[in-house]
Amino acid sequence: MHLPLAVLPLLAATSVAKVHHPRREPCAKLLDRDVCIIGGGSSGTYAAVQLAEKGHSVAVIERQDHLGGHAVTYTDPDTGKPINMGVILFHDIPIVRDYFGLLGVELGPADASGGAITQYFDFTTGAAVPGFELPDQETLGAALAKYGTILQERYPDISLAYNLPDPVPEELVRPYAEFIEEHGLQAIVNLVNSIAGGNGNLWERPALFGIKVFSPMLLAAFNKGFINAASGDNRDLYRAAEKRLGDDNVILSSTVTKVERNSKGVKVTVDTPEGKVTCKGKKLLVAIPPTTESLKTIKIKLTEGESRLFRQFKGVLYGSAVVTNAGFNDSTALSNIGTDNPYNLMSLPGTYSYSGESGTNKVRAYYGGTESNIGLTEEEIKALITGELDNLERAGTIGEGDTEFVFFVNHSPYHVHVDSETVAGGFYKELYEVEGKTNTFWTGAAFVDQDSSLIWSWSEEYLVPLIVDSLKK
Repeated sequence: MHLPLAVLPLLAATSVAKVHHPRREPCAKLLDRDVCIIGGGSSGTYAAVQLAEKGHSVAVIERQDHLGGHAVTYTDPDTGKPINMGVILFHDIPIVRDYFGLLGVELGPADASGGAITQYFDFTTGAAVPGFELPDQETLGAALAKYGTILQERYPDISLAYNLPDPVPEELVRPYAEFIEEHGLQAIVNLVNSIAGGNGNLWERPALFGIKVFSPMLLAAFNKGFINAASGDNRDLYRAAEKRLGDDNVILSSTVTKVERNSKGVKVTVDTPEGKVTCKGKKLLVAIPPTTESLKTIKIKLTEGESRLFRQFKGVLYGSAVVTNAGFNDSTALSNIGTDNPYNLMSLPGTYSYSGESGTNKVRAYYGGTESNIGLTEEEIKALITGELDNLERAGTIGEGDTEFVFFVNHSPYHVHVDSETVAGGFYKELYEVEGKTNTFWTGAAFVDQDSSLIWSWSEEYLVPLIVDSLKK
């Protein structure tokens, strides 16, 4: 929402004196809505649009000056080319096409590689790894088919949400690496890491999360392909959503100062550059990562049950940057692997990949780490990236060049998850049971997975109908 600040002082000049009017403070605004939504990322925006389409009034409260969450774009000032640095691809499935169509955003085929052929190096040394080879296409194809069959036969119900059997199967709580080994699926490791590597130490975490990340929907997309905004800028989707929702229903650059919830309804108070805004609603939808640290930022007092669940969530380090370096050309694409690590997985923290952006002198970098790396500062991460590029230069992998940062974003906490013991104890059954209590609903990647297409599918099938039904009572 953008309220005018037309409070310029009016000076009435006379021959005697100047008359000074007192400065007027921005006035408070009260919104009365069916649903107040905290968080304007993928999940919050989708829910807002769908609820509005069903005739319900909503207000989206977002701390940034735009909607979109992880959907961030760097526009190259030299060429005007948009470079997606957060959400790069969408699955080519009906719900994605319907959502883009509803908002009037044209879709086109996506090519994350830009046509470059990926080469593999250990970024800690800058050199190639002796003996490293990718599996041939026949071996990889057979392993992917076997993997898909196992998931479809054993765990069809977890393709969308964390709908786990009770008790939770032991192989789902053991490390993902063990699941891969036991089923003879080693040939898919490098592919999984290339596509889902932003999830940190995925191989050490419960197999459940590996299966969610490298899912049947993702396997299907390999055959059908991926799509994104035809303009090349995936933020177009969120610009269109903001326009459709209307300025009075989107509160940007806001800081939540108080959240009140009871059996009668909810009230969210926020500070904005235009003044204080209060959203009074029948229901609250929280669409930010449900970690203790994130929830502290919205000043919400959790119930005992919510607190017990949410304090078990942990996230990993993940983000992206755009740099210039004369040693790169726009057909260079490098992927990080490890010399002495199992499966030649890269060392963490580190950069997953560097790729020159076609037609520009810009280089995309995607970095990440484990739960223990989430506290790294921007300066520390930039030093890590610069050090890796120096290693690659010294090894002769890239040419000479100084590294300069032109864009940087940190998406942490990313891939919010829990440990094996917690999964085995029935955590996700309890998590879904908090929906609707204290007139509050919860959404986001922690409830589905770090994938917009999955989040929208889950929202359409489960969350939005649940909220709509609650508004009838």
